[in-house]
Amino acid sequence: METLRLSENLYPVDEIYYTLLRSLLGKLSTREITYWICELARTDTVDGVADGLVYIACIVYSVGNPGLIEYVRKKAARYKQDHDEIHLLAIAQNIRCGSPNPHGHALLCILDLELDITKVYKKTIEHSLDRKWTGLFTCIQNKDMHGVSAYITHFGYEESLEVLTEWGKQVTGQDLSEDLPPDITLRLASVVARMFDYEAHIAGKRRLRIAPKQKELEEIRQIYNTDSEKYWNRLARLRLYKTADFVGPKTWMRYSVKSLYQASLYSWEYYCYDSKLWTERFQQFGAVKDHNSLSVKFPGDDELEAFYELYCRDFDEQSKCVQDMSLHPIEKIICPYQWYNRSMENTLTEEISTMSI
Repeated sequence: METLRLSENLYPVDEIYYTLLRSLLGKLSTREITYWICELARTDTVDGVADGLVYIACIVYSVGNPGLIEYVRKKAARYKQDHDEIHLLAIAQNIRCGSPNPHGHALLCILDLELDITKVYKKTIEHSLDRKWTGLFTCIQNKDMHGVSAYITHFGYEESLEVLTEWGKQVTGQDLSEDLPPDITLRLASVVARMFDYEAHIAGKRRLRIAPKQKELEEIRQIYNTDSEKYWNRLARLRLYKTADFVGPKTWMRYSVKSLYQASLYSWEYYCYDSKLWTERFQQFGAVKDHNSLSVKFPGDDELEAFYELYCRDFDEQSKCVQDMSLHPIEKIICPYQWYNRSMENTLTEEISTMSI
């Protein structure tokens, strides 16, 4: 289980990524998506946030979106070069307009569970490769993700990817892994998803790319960059949205501590220390983490007072509404397909919630 890490504005970092993914699937407002992009850019490393968006694209948008993965990878590379958040926003907005598919995400959610093969099909698929792969191919044909995961775990990721890529060439006439990043689990998840729905993948139409509007990014940047005279007002001003209240079946950082409430109120400095801008701020004043007390220690009172004057978040002084933007309970949905369907339903829910008479 990953240790809790709090973001720029003290959200659990892993929940921000899932919230962004949910926002893209639900086609929520550009403003909210931009906010989460900016929060991640101030929290994660340059490589971390760029690779995180490539990850999202590969596990949910690799089917039936010609050129999208290549576009996302190019924009991610640009961000790694110049660190301009406009590239991240370009990725998010173009993903948002793509056609999502649940299978890659579903496979990654269960791939490490070491499942057993529980179903044998009487009618198997014909192919020219080694007969030991018949079970895997038949599970894909029958959209049996449980069986697919069990076979891949049995045969190993690398050999499974190699054979699935070759089988994909025979079935579709295309190299289904050509545009994918080197990460083997991402390649595997994407290739499996493409074989689950290979007709939709082949029939996908190339879309025109959307150029993000600089003013949308500047609006959120302005919120981050405008300081408040009263430090206890900062978090209320900087928190614009709450994280998702339903999540997928992975292990979540919040459960690595006894109480997210206690960690956020009394040890927020310790848990945000390793996020990008917080690391720079603490190091500027010579502060180090104290693992025994779950706190941050400064060289002296002068450094401590100067730091808090500039950067204090004062979580315990916030209203319940502001605190609950990250402290709210989360519903863990065990089936990744149910999580996906609920995220997609969110589109209509969000649109209705903003309507008035």
